[in-house]
Amino acid sequence: MPRTLSIALWSLGGLGAAITAALLFLTVAGDDFYRWAMRQAIAGTIGREVRAEGSFSFRVGLRPTLTVTDVWMENAPWTQE
Repeated sequence: MPRTLSIALWSLGGLGAAITAALLFLTVAGDDFYRWAMRQAIAGTIGREVRAEGSFSFRVGLRPTLTVTDVWMENAPWTQE
């Protein structure tokens, strides 16, 4: 087998293994991980506090879906209370 084909096949195999490992991790990760990840992603982007006190569920498929219940987000500073 030519060397370039061997490298390409090993690369694709490694990429497939990495994707499979990531999906498996997201499937078995607990609610605490999802709360931390959501807080880091959203709060860092919009600059407001975010809390999720409900449950999380992750579904693997053609369109992976993360469902969250009971989410609270701080009002923007420019809104009236």
